[in-house]
Amino acid sequence: MIKLSSIINETAKNILLPIFQGRNMHNRNSHFFTIDKEWARQFTQSGQEDEIFIAKINVTTIYRHEPLPEATNAKQLDEVEKIAKKRGFPAFWVDEGVDQPPSVFVINMNAIRIIKHSSIKESFGDKTPLQIETDSFMRSLIQQHPQLDDLHFYITYNPNVLHLSTLKVRKEFRNQGIGSKVLTAIKEFADKRGLFITLSPQAESRYKKKLDMFYKSHGFIPNRGRKKDYRLSSFFGPIMFRKPEQKKLTESFELPSEMNIQSEKLAKFIASLFLKDLRKEISNTKRKADYYIVKYHESYRLATQYRNEGKPLFGVIRDDEPTDWGEASLRIYSKNDVLPDALLFMTNNYHMSNDGYMESIEDPQKIVILVSRDNFVEQFKQSTEELISTVKHEIRHWYQAT
Repeated sequence: MIKLSSIINETAKNILLPIFQGRNMHNRNSHFFTIDKEWARQFTQSGQEDEIFIAKINVTTIYRHEPLPEATNAKQLDEVEKIAKKRGFPAFWVDEGVDQPPSVFVINMNAIRIIKHSSIKESFGDKTPLQIETDSFMRSLIQQHPQLDDLHFYITYNPNVLHLSTLKVRKEFRNQGIGSKVLTAIKEFADKRGLFITLSPQAESRYKKKLDMFYKSHGFIPNRGRKKDYRLSSFFGPIMFRKPEQKKLTESFELPSEMNIQSEKLAKFIASLFLKDLRKEISNTKRKADYYIVKYHESYRLATQYRNEGKPLFGVIRDDEPTDWGEASLRIYSKNDVLPDALLFMTNNYHMSNDGYMESIEDPQKIVILVSRDNFVEQFKQSTEELISTVKHEIRHWYQAT
């Protein structure tokens, strides 16, 4: 937990506290600032330095309410803002969550001293293919639905998030299902690309509950409590989010016979990659009991057999592509294109022999497998059996998705 008292003590001598705000085309009027420049960067459009607005504020003019209001709790923010105004403070501290730097909500912008303006337009020249595709899709929705008063969404600095900033239907066309139709199209677009959708519901107080219920009916949940995802946190105000839906995969599905055989051979081929480690253990067992000598020799024999059986079917190349566990080590590819590529993350002293996942449901290209050297060296047979089960599980999902 980042202690606010330590931040205040560190800046007490200078009094003026640097604050930052990541800017994009749709948040120029935001009152939320952060004391962490890198935290601000994630809320820019492209992460460039020019998109970060820098200012300073007298730390003694920032109201500190106990407890701090949560950034995702609109009611708390409103209550503390009223208290701060009443006591003559132009800003107040906001809690962004566990292990996150607190934010500063600036009520009166005249209280800040601008150090560097942000320059947004100059940094939007190079858009990613996904950003271009998203912009095109948004324009097509606007053309298809002239009943819309305003619609805007975009891919954030986090490439896995689509932020819906505005969805507004003209008054005379409301309560006719148009908003639901447009939002459903946006959800389908996001699901196909594995994107989270975030939004900050903005409405007059009398309509806010109705608007929240509308988004909840479409699968959005408030980003707070046990379900809070700190990667999606925003100092632009409380948000709701929706995870991308995935195709339903069943464990009862059976692979075709040949694919089932090759899946097992793939797992055994992966296990054979520990031949060098087993050879090293054999050379070190001269001082150990006969039991260890027999065990390592038997494991080495099996690994050699698996390597010879797998060589005609699979190839190995180095690959440092990111995975959920870190940078990958190797990629195993199928020479006859029967199976997807297997991206391997190899580690030591892991609490499991293996684990795995399929990287994309909508456009599956590969499976990702974790393997532990120590477990395979010490328990080769058992770890290989577990790996066979894991690989078949992921291949089964891959086959259903394709």
